[in-house]
Amino acid sequence: MANWNEVTEAAPDVAALARERIEATGLGFLATLRRDGFPRVSGIEPFFIEGELWLGMMKGSLKSRDLQRDGRCCLHNASTDKEVTDGDVKVTGIGVLVDDIEAKEALRQAVKASSGHDVGTDYDLFRLDVKEIATIRPGGDHLVIDTWREGESPERGCDGDRDTPAGAIRARTAVPPAVGGARAANASAPRARRRSRAARRASRAPRGRRSRRLPTSPRCRPSRASDRRTP
Repeated sequence: MANWNEVTEAAPDVAALARERIEATGLGFLATLRRDGFPRVSGIEPFFIEGELWLGMMKGSLKSRDLQRDGRCCLHNASTDKEVTDGDVKVTGIGVLVDDIEAKEALRQAVKASSGHDVGTDYDLFRLDVKEIATIRPGGDHLVIDTWREGESPERGCDGDRDTPAGAIRARTAVPPAVGGARAANASAPRARRRSRAARRASRAPRGRRSRRLPTSPRCRPSRASDRRTP
């Protein structure tokens, strides 16, 4: 796994945007794994100190217990713009518990300088060993996606490029026009059947149903030979 200094050396542009977006609000969302395997998302204040990405949290908190049991996690910056004007970032890695008083003191001073709050040193501190970073930002009429994985060179693509992970997913999940047309036809089929049934009923009504004849009075009933009385 790589620390933040190593990420900066391997992918300077990706690392710069990632740090900029995280420090813009000083907040992020951390995804961890619960004991039952389901994801847990928690708010957190990440800090970059001495070439490392640090995650501090209350001692014995649920996310801390998650990381101590399984260090795999993903950090997302706190998005505030639907248009992603300034970009978004995801950092994936392993949270490593650090029980070092000097590291805790350094984070304590960083928190105090940013918010004026003194967290002390009785908390759980994790160093995030980075495995993968993905950033996304607008690029005109498309989204530019930059990724870096440990041991590999940075990659750049757009959301419409089939050669990128995002483009491949988009291509796999896209509905072909023929399929879309079939779905639309299937959706309109019940209405067409209802209309055809109504039309058939309307066309059969005069022929298939006999109209009820109302009884007529003797004075209105046509005379028949059997009804005539002979004098």
